[in-house]
Amino acid sequence: MLMFTEFCHIISYIRSCIYLM
Repeated sequence: MLMFTEFCHIISYIRSCIYLM
């Protein structure tokens, strides 16, 4: 479960980076 949460955080972080670009 913890890894799934971290994965979600990584996905949202990448999405924000792409959005900013």
